[in-house]
Amino acid sequence: MRLPGARTNGHEWRDLLPAAALLIVSTAAIVATALSPSGDRGQYAVVAPPWYTIGQTVELIVAAGGDLIDFGDLTNVVIVHSDRPAFVWALYRAGAWLVIDPVGVRGCFGFEQSPARTSGGE
Repeated sequence: MRLPGARTNGHEWRDLLPAAALLIVSTAAIVATALSPSGDRGQYAVVAPPWYTIGQTVELIVAAGGDLIDFGDLTNVVIVHSDRPAFVWALYRAGAWLVIDPVGVRGCFGFEQSPARTSGGE
């Protein structure tokens, strides 16, 4: 005997939607927490719009009141320094797309210490 409203084909994909939503939300939270800037020693990795040249990226940093520490292979990703408490928000107001903890991006975006950078170009 079949009950009214009973499923005849077993589980449906709609049954997985709550689990999929939980997976997406928890993954986004973990990524946001892992990449959020800690401000350790006042250093931040800044991602400017991809079409920015190094000059435009530096202008963004200066407009926010920071100092350029290092740059990698991508002209729109730099590591900067500032002791100002509202520096992260100033970066966003100046046009930064993303401000993250620099520890995680040093190896990913070509921030390798070259002899020219560490020895003063000799």
